[in-house]
Amino acid sequence: MARDRLDPVLLKGLLPHWELCDLGRSIHRSFMFADFNEAFSFMTRCALRAEQLNHHPEWSNVYDRVQVTLTTHDIGGLSELDLTLAQFMDSIFIHPAVEAAARRVGGSMQIQGPSADITKETAVTVNSFLFTKLMVRDIVKLERFYREVLGFAHVRRIEEGAGNHAFVEVFLSVGQAPGGPQLVLMQYLNRPAPAPGEAVLGLMVDDVDETVTAVQAGGGGIAVPAFIIPEHFLRMAYVTDPEGHTLELMQMLPR
Repeated sequence: MARDRLDPVLLKGLLPHWELCDLGRSIHRSFMFADFNEAFSFMTRCALRAEQLNHHPEWSNVYDRVQVTLTTHDIGGLSELDLTLAQFMDSIFIHPAVEAAARRVGGSMQIQGPSADITKETAVTVNSFLFTKLMVRDIVKLERFYREVLGFAHVRRIEEGAGNHAFVEVFLSVGQAPGGPQLVLMQYLNRPAPAPGEAVLGLMVDDVDETVTAVQAGGGGIAVPAFIIPEHFLRMAYVTDPEGHTLELMQMLPR
């Protein structure tokens, strides 16, 4: 694989969850997991891929957190090797909030790749727009704003997780129409909120795998690979658009 030096700005555009460090000579990301076992499993899979590439990360692990720095030392900067390894890490990482959602519905996630029989590269169908999820710092203040100032109605409140993974979600609807698209406010209780503007769009689609394929072909990426919640006949995946905005894809499976 090529060890030519890549433009750090271009690389950052392809890796929205990574930070440029050392004047653009390296990239860094912090991964958080449900527990030590999940973190160690992640590192094991990454180590195997690093051996295949003959390109190894600088990393550390403290319980449920893995800190990763990637650089190509022999060129003094970033190369295609760093891009490939970072994309692999992103593709196998499962966000703790997704794991908590699976536990909340009593399901077990089964990570699966796209179906082998997918060959179409045409536009996919979105059945409905379900919600916009905003990551907020003060959920009480924001709920009051959207209800009292803009007239949103409270639908439900969910509290899940523990420790660094504890979060609260408040679901709001327009007027008294809870069946329509909703606004979801989400706040992590024991860690800093993302920068303002971070949001997740929820979409119901005909086929999650086809949509994931179309997203990649269109310049987007995979944040969380497809998984199934069997008890609710639901298949899901998290993808990103070309600028790194997150889309939560959902598909109802046959009963």
